[in-house]
Amino acid sequence: NCLSISHHRGPDENGVFTDEKNHITIGMNRLSILDIKNGQQPLFSQDGRYCIIFNGEIVNSEDLKIKLKKKGITFKTKNSDTEVLLYMLITFGESCLKDLNGMFAFCFYDLLKREIFLARDRFGIKPLYFFFKSNVFAFASELKTLTTLYENQLEINNQSFSDYLSLMYIPSPNTIFKNIFKLGAGEKINFGLDDKKIV
Repeated sequence: NCLSISHHRGPDENGVFTDEKNHITIGMNRLSILDIKNGQQPLFSQDGRYCIIFNGEIVNSEDLKIKLKKKGITFKTKNSDTEVLLYMLITFGESCLKDLNGMFAFCFYDLLKREIFLARDRFGIKPLYFFFKSNVFAFASELKTLTTLYENQLEINNQSFSDYLSLMYIPSPNTIFKNIFKLGAGEKINFGLDDKKIV
């Protein structure tokens, strides 16, 4: 169970959503800081089309919330920056990333278009790793979550090993393993469930 592997990252609460039709499961361990009562994740849009899990903090979320309210958006939570991020993405798309002041890594899932969008803050404070092999796509905030889930499918990346010996670190997007990558600071990717491609 991937949530038990990463339990220490969010000991207060966890949540799982499984979209059986599209063969996708999204889970989140949460450290309850903002909107303790109503901020459970995964969080869904009111029409049920969009789903988000979010690790981090959007410092200017109150200002963004005012901007969204002027566009007629209503909120079910009192002060959840996760819900603000959800509706920023719904309303403005990927371009909203430039308006976010904070540290974050998140997954935004469009159930209708069957697309996953992952992004990371520009300073790379919050980590995000992903696994992709034989049409299997997975992501996590820690490398060990993915290595535990896919330990039988992993191989050492010789170039990464060489880089580590010469540079004392492994440059993004590589990790020590083939087929596991790290999203770089300020980077984003889209994964389509239909074409099984990362763009």
